Amino acid sequence: MKNCLFAILLLIVLVACRNDGYNLNIRTNGKMVIIDSMLLTNNFESYNPDNIQSGYYPIYYIGNKKDTITLRKERYEYNEFNYVDTLKDIFTANAKNVSIEIDTNFKTSVDVKFKHYIQQKESQKIDSVFCYAGYNFFVNNLTDSALYLGSGKGSIGNVYLQVINEDGNWVDYEKPYHYSCSVGFQCIVLCPKQLLIGKLIRKRGDYKTKCRLKFKVNDNIIYSNFFEDWIDKRQLKFNFSESYEK
Repeated sequence: MKNCLFAILLLIVLVACRNDGYNLNIRTNGKMVIIDSMLLTNNFESYNPDNIQSGYYPIYYIGNKKDTITLRKERYEYNEFNYVDTLKDIFTANAKNVSIEIDTNFKTSVDVKFKHYIQQKESQKIDSVFCYAGYNFFVNNLTDSALYLGSGKGSIGNVYLQVINEDGNWVDYEKPYHYSCSVGFQCIVLCPKQLLIGKLIRKRGDYKTKCRLKFKVNDNIIYSNFFEDWIDKRQLKFNFSESYEK
């Protein structure tokens, strides 16, 4: 009966969105509904032979866990991190107090803006915006304490995609995303029992393998569950070192 009521409510939402002439990407895993303001795309990020690809994991929600969560098209606002100054005790995230999960039921899209810096005006100008296919990832605070996840600028830093290579070993597939400017960086903190929802960009390739996220906070490493997806094997030729995390 409960599942039936849920299906009816979801159908009402779908019909309402269609009548308004505004389409939404609505996904569920049977436990949670995400209403995403960004429509799906069939465009996947391609391998770039000119440089080592960087991971980019924008944040779209930080807040309480709910049955239904709406994601805006824009990334999470920086000024919403300001509550950090009001917290007394903040602990560092580790594998015991935080979980990170990829749920492939939640297919989504990610806008990536390419900019250049105008020195005379001391500002950046957007050259183009590419929309890529992605998955939602979920970071859960499992405790009754506030947890520090790292620093960022609308995205979560020190998160890497790992894959199983042809030798059967887990290896880093990318390096962290580095910003050209640190202005706007703030601490990312999850209050007790809160949830963070971000997005990962899916890759285009000819090699299907197991993937997972590696989340490094200081010296603590947290791994997500694994999922299967396609990658480009040419990216595996790069040998990463600890220096790229600095």
